Amino acid sequence: MPTIVRQIETVEGHIQKCEDALDRIERSLRLEVLTDSQRQNLLEEEKQLKKKLKSHEQELRTLRKENWKSMVVSVIILGVVYISYTFFFQL
Repeated sequence: MPTIVRQIETVEGHIQKCEDALDRIERSLRLEVLTDSQRQNLLEEEKQLKKKLKSHEQELRTLRKENWKSMVVSVIILGVVYISYTFFFQL
């Protein structure tokens, strides 16, 4: 199973690809002369990409929350080990 950090990197890569594709579509819609069917296809593709982007952003928020929880648990464990070490070796 990949680590949370690896999953975050993967999702960020997907988000970047979606944003690049959206930029390309928006540029095409703005600058190119398109037929109605081409324009409609690009608008539909843009709609699908925005939906996919929203899904990836939600997944990224969830992964970051999990990463934060893991970090908190690690800090607590480290604190307990430090306190235990200090307590037992000062007696």
